[in-house]
Amino acid sequence: MTEVRDTTGPATVTVTAAPPVYRNARLLRRSKGLHKLLYNRLGLPLNASEGLIRGVKYLWNRDDARHRNRIARGLKLDDRDHILQHTGYLRFDPEQLHGACEVVDACRAEFDTAQTTGSLAAARASGRKDYLVSIVKNEEALHHKCIIDLALSRPVIDTASKYLGAVPVLSAMRLWWTPPNISTADSQMYHCDREDRKQLKFLTYITDSTMETGPLTILPAGISEAVKTRINYSYKRNRRADAEIREAGGDETVTLTGPSGTTYCVDTSRCLHFGARQNSAPRLLLVLQYTNSLAPNVTVPRWRPDAHHPSYELDELQRLVLGLT
Repeated sequence: MTEVRDTTGPATVTVTAAPPVYRNARLLRRSKGLHKLLYNRLGLPLNASEGLIRGVKYLWNRDDARHRNRIARGLKLDDRDHILQHTGYLRFDPEQLHGACEVVDACRAEFDTAQTTGSLAAARASGRKDYLVSIVKNEEALHHKCIIDLALSRPVIDTASKYLGAVPVLSAMRLWWTPPNISTADSQMYHCDREDRKQLKFLTYITDSTMETGPLTILPAGISEAVKTRINYSYKRNRRADAEIREAGGDETVTLTGPSGTTYCVDTSRCLHFGARQNSAPRLLLVLQYTNSLAPNVTVPRWRPDAHHPSYELDELQRLVLGLT
């Protein structure tokens, strides 16, 4: 049973705790592969492919989707929510997200362990991108309770729910390391992500984000939409050079820098962006990705916090975020 309350202060959702039942909700887990089949291989138009998968997901999970929408509608918007809707990005200082400092310490420890055991070198050798190495991904992050706490914290869930118009699912967790590099290729070029029309990624800086570390650089959402229209942006040709973007009016970039512990949430589907480019110093950051439960190009991991923390208690809202019912 969920009770949604309007308040004059920050929006809150009161959710009664219940014993967690770990049965993944029917979220069409292979939809990412289906989207690739329909769009990439069979040539179905993007809107048609996305619409078909979204419709199938809704029919299969109609009650769940409506429930997520109802909860989000009960959350009160504030000025920061309006800013996020307009610009596609928002900054949180360490003191605004409880436990951010503990997450920084845990991720630094993971990095040190990866260096000592050789797993960092192995991940770099086996990865597709030499400039972007995944040290910890998805279920592996569940070893750290502080990371779960951050991912399921009310400021994060509320922000994502209000932005997306529905309680989202946590669709990815990554600890990314970027070594110094001199390349400008693939995701180091301007692009938009294609998991859905809207999404939010929360990026917590484990090391300071400076101009030397190849920070994420974006065009705010409104400017990005105008630029994409002018260049006839397509997801089949979604990497674009700086000169082309500038010529189309994309010269008002925002560089997301900040000290360790700073978090940005960014809609990487709406905002043209690049990162990890030609950095002279290494970068380490934690990425939490939130998408609509009906997102057509997403495969939800099998989140099982209880496997690592048997006494960990989840309320109903948190179970929705993990895709559990």
